[in-house]
Amino acid sequence: MADLRTGVLATDFLAQGQSFLAQDTSASPTKKPRAVSDLDKLPIGMVCTQRDLFATMPEIDNLFAEVSGGLLKPPCR
Repeated sequence: MADLRTGVLATDFLAQGQSFLAQDTSASPTKKPRAVSDLDKLPIGMVCTQRDLFATMPEIDNLFAEVSGGLLKPPCR
């Protein structure tokens, strides 16, 4: 699970919501990374581990810790 990454795209739900709220989405990537090296090219804050993503949801932290066998790290950078 630690190696799984998630991020935003200019065409995904989060970016569409931000656009609707008149927030700038021009820095959002327009295509998915195809290789691990592509992740390093993404702007900071556009990708995080799934573990870090789930750490931002306090409602599920106990459940996630039980399933993953460990404590959660701080949220995405």
